[in-house]
Amino acid sequence: MSSLAEYQNRYKFIDLSRGDDGVLTVRFHSNGGKFLWGFPQHEEVADCLLQIRGDRDNKLVIITGTGDVFLDEFEPIEDMATLFKPSFQEFCAHHLSVGQRLIQYHLDIEVPMIGVVNGPAGIHAELAVMCDIVIAADDAYFADTAHFPNGIAPGDGVHIIWPELLGVNRGRYFLLMGEKIHAEEARRLGIVSEVMPRAQLEARAKEIAAQIVRHDPFTLRHTRSMLVQKLRKQVADLLPLGLHAAFGASMATAGVGALGSAES
Repeated sequence: MSSLAEYQNRYKFIDLSRGDDGVLTVRFHSNGGKFLWGFPQHEEVADCLLQIRGDRDNKLVIITGTGDVFLDEFEPIEDMATLFKPSFQEFCAHHLSVGQRLIQYHLDIEVPMIGVVNGPAGIHAELAVMCDIVIAADDAYFADTAHFPNGIAPGDGVHIIWPELLGVNRGRYFLLMGEKIHAEEARRLGIVSEVMPRAQLEARAKEIAAQIVRHDPFTLRHTRSMLVQKLRKQVADLLPLGLHAAFGASMATAGVGALGSAES
């Protein structure tokens, strides 16, 4: 088990706060500004989700970004060679394992989750859309720019999440074409439930959270478990294949060049 005091100040890229009602807000950021993705962020988010899962004082989790972007850019890497220690192959194997934990730990969280998409979500949008309720700013969009558009097979969970959300054919089109789905279209397609001006998102998330956490913790935890069970089964069946076969092979083939432009 874990407690907020043990992990609240552990992370460079994640701000954590919890009210007396047990609602934990997880805000991704880079130096207090818009969140940029990279390998350290990859590890932090996975570890943070694990700690949240083990904290029984959390009754609901809100996930959001900072400013006017949820996550749409990579952090620049000045020297790629310094990353590949002790070898490129071992580096890839490690981060493929982190990628698997990232998805699994998200689904292992035992309380309801609200994804608050405060702007464009072109990278790891699944961090938001895997939540039980998703609300979005009216200028947000959803995409998967990190994988197929950069020559990397979309095997780190997006191959499961997007066909599930969009339907098999539309999901495959979305991943292969690098499509951007804007907020109102995302609402029409069922990716998000509500769209509103960014300034209203925080208050609306708190309003939804307050309505949900009126229920006792037993109900909250068992409801969440039922709602994500199908995804858990799909992830157990399909994620290892996607990561260690398709995605791993693409990275090994594309090598340093692909990693310089995209990271999962």
